[in-house]
Amino acid sequence: MKKILSLLLALTMLAAALAGCSAAAANEGSSNSTAAASTTGTAVTAPKYVFLFIGDGMSYPQIQS
Repeated sequence: MKKILSLLLALTMLAAALAGCSAAAANEGSSNSTAAASTTGTAVTAPKYVFLFIGDGMSYPQIQS
């Protein structure tokens, strides 16, 4: 029973987090693309590459350097 409850709670939290992220991205994307298209006169395209940097050992001295 505990496993089922914890799995249900985890899925609920994941769904809520994904729904919140997608709603914010949709709102930002529509306002930014409209503003950029109206000021420059060109269409806004999606980025070709997206890089995710994961720092290992990123304590204060490494961040400052």
